[in-house]
Amino acid sequence: MSNSSLTIANLITLLRVVLIVPLCWFLHNKNSIPAFVIFSIISLTDFLDGYFARKLNQVTDLGKLLDPLVDKMVVIVCLFFLVENFKWSFWLISPTLASLIVIRELAVTGLRSLAASKAIIIPADNLGKIKTVLQLLGIGTYLCAPIFSSQITLKIGTTMLWLSVIVGYAGMINYFYKFKNRN
Repeated sequence: MSNSSLTIANLITLLRVVLIVPLCWFLHNKNSIPAFVIFSIISLTDFLDGYFARKLNQVTDLGKLLDPLVDKMVVIVCLFFLVENFKWSFWLISPTLASLIVIRELAVTGLRSLAASKAIIIPADNLGKIKTVLQLLGIGTYLCAPIFSSQITLKIGTTMLWLSVIVGYAGMINYFYKFKNRN
């Protein structure tokens, strides 16, 4: 584990935070292609920061906390704009779907904060990583839907997001169980 928090992996994670600003701007202005490109860069760098942290032996407690937090920031920001831009129907992002995702993200963040206050770090596990991949793919599919003008694109995106809810809540239960057993 690296002693310094200023690592390549953490710098990549911070770049993801900075990219949220233009992502918001393009989402707000309904510019699908640039929003999709920036979202794709954020998603790809999510995998790169973890890769570099492990490859360069630069895993830090800051990175373990910051990386999942940035994932949540990106997902929640995108959900706000997608709920606004894609009016509700079963195959679109409903406020219910978005709320379930946000509630889970806040609960896990709260748990991680509580654990950190007790010097316990709860890193993402496989269920959390699968949930994140499903969310990023689902949101990415929505962002490119206007480009393809296809209902099937929206159905795929919605299905991925509902699957992320199922996997995410299973993972949340697992996080709470791990915390209970370490506490």
